[in-house]
Amino acid sequence: MVITIENKKTDRLLYFSFSDSYSQIDPYKYIEIFQKADWNIVLDEMFREFFYSYGGQKMPKEWMKKREEIVRMVEELLKAKLIFLGESGKDWDSERKEIDHAIIHHTSTKYNTRLTYIDALCLIRLYAKSYGNKESSEYGKPIWSNHVINGRQTFIPYHYIIMRDGSFERCLNDEMIGWHAGDWEINCRSIGIAFLDDLDDSKPTDLAIKTAINILKKYNIKSENVLGHREVAERTTCPGKKFYDWKFALQHYADASIVNGIGNNQNQESFSSSKSKQTTLF
Repeated sequence: MVITIENKKTDRLLYFSFSDSYSQIDPYKYIEIFQKADWNIVLDEMFREFFYSYGGQKMPKEWMKKREEIVRMVEELLKAKLIFLGESGKDWDSERKEIDHAIIHHTSTKYNTRLTYIDALCLIRLYAKSYGNKESSEYGKPIWSNHVINGRQTFIPYHYIIMRDGSFERCLNDEMIGWHAGDWEINCRSIGIAFLDDLDDSKPTDLAIKTAINILKKYNIKSENVLGHREVAERTTCPGKKFYDWKFALQHYADASIVNGIGNNQNQESFSSSKSKQTTLF
């Protein structure tokens, strides 16, 4: 189905249709809502049920399917520039400090998840929630991440996302504060490194670990400051229940004997020559 939409910001008419299929929601009925500056407040009840209150617990299949469709809808609308976002706003990076911590994450998604999907998910989970907090000075204002990549806002909170094959995406520049740790002071002085994978009961591939090690070498971070997300925010198990089985290799990234022992039989790539897809989200 193709519909005609008036872009509220430009007053221009455009033709749009969703490319994905939806069975749990009718995405077309949300288009007008997302054209409003306070769409996150209008949709607060839905976001609370499916995102703000969700901690990864097992839910019915239909519930999980609806949650996934909401994210896909937001992903499609973001791509089409049909979500009302701020054109300027608070300088969220003004408190950036010298980088002396690295926080390790997993995306808790399938290994082949689109980064635009993660971008949409983080817009909801992080920014829509923050700008919908009545106690915040930004309550009710159009959402503004202060992170513009290739002319478009990004909402991904990690500086690096590493794929199973060792390639990586540079999502935020060093001067940008990523909203990843659940602790603002740690956010201000850290980089966030996420593995594009669900590592709840597994570990990253050797290729991915070696890329993470080479990223850590770039920053010369003290071993005791290389932490899992779960060590900063006790409410989460991120980057997985088996993190302590592979944490040692990351913390001792400068030890050549440990690094060389990872995936010796694989064709490893160095950080400088690995397949970087820096800032190609859009």
